[in-house]
Amino acid sequence: IKRNPESRRHLVDSWDPSAIEKTPLPPCHFAYQFIVEKRKYLSCIVYMRSCDAGLGLPFNVASYSVLTHMVAKLTGLHPREIIMNPGDTHVYKTHIPSLLSQTERDPYPFPTISFSSKKFETIDDFTYDDIILHNYYSHPPIKMEMAI
Repeated sequence: IKRNPESRRHLVDSWDPSAIEKTPLPPCHFAYQFIVEKRKYLSCIVYMRSCDAGLGLPFNVASYSVLTHMVAKLTGLHPREIIMNPGDTHVYKTHIPSLLSQTERDPYPFPTISFSSKKFETIDDFTYDDIILHNYYSHPPIKMEMAI
């Protein structure tokens, strides 16, 4: 991204056919791609073969948002957006009551993210303690069982 920001090849593929039989579940989010706009903004496009709208999607949105902010920090760009491309998007029957209850809640404003003042050279330099979440507010948890 630093050397060739206009490239359309900033792509990470998580699909390993040789490991599929060894994993309990093949990866749902199997690839992501970074796009640089105007040499200033960084966006992330996430490709998903399967999308559990109740449990998986919220975690995927949060984790790829943090990843996009981290890569933006490393490259001197401004994080812009994540674009989710879910394939087989579904809601399990057992999740319906919980999701209906969630729709009755008033959403809070989005939090913001920053990082500690240390210098980051690679993605491996980040630790959990380096990520600072500001103005995060949440409703009490809603329980949903993982469907198999």
